[in-house]
Amino acid sequence: GRVEELALLRRDGDTLATIAALTLGDPSLWPALYRANRDQIRDPARLYPGQRLEIPTLSPAQREAVRREAKALRPQ
Repeated sequence: GRVEELALLRRDGDTLATIAALTLGDPSLWPALYRANRDQIRDPARLYPGQRLEIPTLSPAQREAVRREAKALRPQ
């Protein structure tokens, strides 16, 4: 999907899931944030205060695909 020009200043304690919940309305969409910002995020579990993250625009079909991906990535 397209990436919005929106950027988010990360605060200490935020995770990709919390940012996805705030910006995309669903914490399970965190893999989309990771993909859109892979140039600055090496490990999706390690974010740093002050990072500016691009927020992708996702179609309904893309949202479903990302939700399935997040479910598959969840530890069993």
